[in-house]
Amino acid sequence: MKRFLFFILVAGLSFTTAAAQSEQAVIPTEKSLLWKITGNGLDSASYLFGTIHLIEESDFILKPKLKKAFSEVSKVTFEINMEDMSNPLAALSLMNKIMMPGDSTLEDLVSPEEYREIEAFFKKGDLQLPMFMMKKIKPAFLSMMDPEALSGGEFEENTVSYELKIFELCKEQKKEVDGLETMEFQIGLFDQIPLQKQAEMLLHTVHEVGDTTSENILQKMVATYLEEDINGMQEMMDVDSPEMMGIGEDLLANRNENWIPIMGEMMKKQPTLFAVGAGHLGGEKGVIYLLRQAGYEVEPVF
Repeated sequence: MKRFLFFILVAGLSFTTAAAQSEQAVIPTEKSLLWKITGNGLDSASYLFGTIHLIEESDFILKPKLKKAFSEVSKVTFEINMEDMSNPLAALSLMNKIMMPGDSTLEDLVSPEEYREIEAFFKKGDLQLPMFMMKKIKPAFLSMMDPEALSGGEFEENTVSYELKIFELCKEQKKEVDGLETMEFQIGLFDQIPLQKQAEMLLHTVHEVGDTTSENILQKMVATYLEEDINGMQEMMDVDSPEMMGIGEDLLANRNENWIPIMGEMMKKQPTLFAVGAGHLGGEKGVIYLLRQAGYEVEPVF
């Protein structure tokens, strides 16, 4: 995997930041994944929790402070509504959005030799999806596929998702579930990347097989997450990196800003726990700073 994928893994599909900075809006410096939101006319507290979308099962833990916050809210809001993600019909309706237009295929974007490399890559792990089907998928989405995981490999067995675990708690305790944006919106972000650039991204992924650099970056990112260092994680995500293919701002900063009024309306109606990728929380473009800039008091929960 490449750093682009780490960005997706931790931040999720994450928005332009406000130009004016309030004197009362302070960039967070504390190490915490859980933040309490009060003030600005709210009748009761809401909470903001930073997730990591996939983590080794041995590193996964729902801390008492998160369980307590969960017990105090009546609604949990994710980046996208987890009920939609668990709906097979909804997922099926999105299939055409990840497919290349018209008669275009991956073979149109790479050389014959490069195509053979990609084909060999996806044959790892006894992947059952044939290439005649996969070559119609937009390369950006192929770049996020792990052939061993797709064939039921170790990756799938030993990792868990914070979002799915929290969603399971919601179902058990019959809490309302919502989303800040739709799956259609998140998938549409990748349409900003030309298909030729997407193909280059896919080849980069294939060529990184056996390279331990990306694995080391992932390990560092997970360690930073476990330390609850939201600013450390934010610093690892350079939205101006060439690898971000020009959509770094759309994946984080622009989306963060778009979320603030949506969060505000939800918090007015009922106490809500917002569970979003931890990469969205820190820095001057992060959700915590933007909430403070909008007039809310946002304090770490230790």
